[in-house]
Amino acid sequence: MRPARIRAAVVSLLIALSAFGVADESAAIAAQSTYTHGYDLSWPQCRGHAAHHMPGARPRYVILGLTHGTGHTSNPCLRSQLRWARHHHTKTGGYIVASYPSRFQMRAAGRIGHCHGRTLCQLRTDGSRQALDGLRTLHRMHMRSPMVWLDVEFRSSHGWHRSN
Repeated sequence: MRPARIRAAVVSLLIALSAFGVADESAAIAAQSTYTHGYDLSWPQCRGHAAHHMPGARPRYVILGLTHGTGHTSNPCLRSQLRWARHHHTKTGGYIVASYPSRFQMRAAGRIGHCHGRTLCQLRTDGSRQALDGLRTLHRMHMRSPMVWLDVEFRSSHGWHRSN
């Protein structure tokens, strides 16, 4: 994937998150600069729908994955991980993992965004839809998060090829 496409998808996700008041610039500016220790918890810490391999000590915070490793998915044990965090009086935040859309998702985004086959338009629309999926998960779980983090991962091999 070309860097321009990656930037377009990331910018769309950030715009969608800020439109819902989640990714607020003032939240980033007001962040504490002192070091605190927290954990990133998501689907790798699952066994079925149950939280597994959770931190032994009570961390100050946990950032919970809202997705199951790619966009348009949900972490299968988010409810259990959130219950664990609440039981341990641990602050929580959320993050989504963005992913390049499948052909089907590109076509759907093109219809919704009236893109007429324009790839960047389809990527922007799908990126916005991925952000909305994450926000819906956040709200469905009654999670309060000052912001939603965007996990951007670069891979040497991709689940798509150039013809997608």
